[in-house]
Amino acid sequence: MNRYRKLNILLLLFIVFSLYAVPQPDVSREIVLQGSYGEVMSISVEPIAAQTQAYRFGMPFDIQDISVQSSAALGRPIAHWSFLSNSSTPFSINVNAEKLTYDGSIETAVPLDYCLTFNYNVSYSIDAEELSYSSSFTHSTDDNPKSYAITYVNGEGKPVNSSDIDLSQLRGSVDGTIFFKFLENQGDKTSEEIISNDDLTPPGNYFARVTLTLEVNE
Repeated sequence: MNRYRKLNILLLLFIVFSLYAVPQPDVSREIVLQGSYGEVMSISVEPIAAQTQAYRFGMPFDIQDISVQSSAALGRPIAHWSFLSNSSTPFSINVNAEKLTYDGSIETAVPLDYCLTFNYNVSYSIDAEELSYSSSFTHSTDDNPKSYAITYVNGEGKPVNSSDIDLSQLRGSVDGTIFFKFLENQGDKTSEEIISNDDLTPPGNYFARVTLTLEVNE
């Protein structure tokens, strides 16, 4: 009898402490610090998790989702990207993107063409004046591989050549966004015709490798 009474008392104390426990708020946050020394060139990509904004952003995604169809404005945000350089020569971004391919053994499955839009906000210096400029470029798998020069403007907002930039200073972009959507036409058929056909796009997983390279312009 005493054993049960002790057990009941312990359970009661646990319940009381649980009821009066004060929830601890999440008061910690992380920030990313960037720095460099000497000559540096770097490029990085951080995928966006699909849970972001109730699955409206990120990967993985449903290939039949409206956000990745060719009719979407920019497409679906799938990743953030950054680049940084203080090389003494101009640079460009080289993109090599494989077609999106079914990860299975069904012979009727076809690879899918798509385009990626890269938004960026580049910071740089011209004649000791610190400037920044937002721009973008779009790469398609049917135009592979390809290099893209970064766009700069002067203090009046007019485009300038890379030779006008102070190449000894850091220049780059942090947390630009990469958007994905299918091309309107996939060979002799539209994307909608192919994606809605289970023989051509069977249910399952699809993969593609995309390589970004920060390359010096000789």
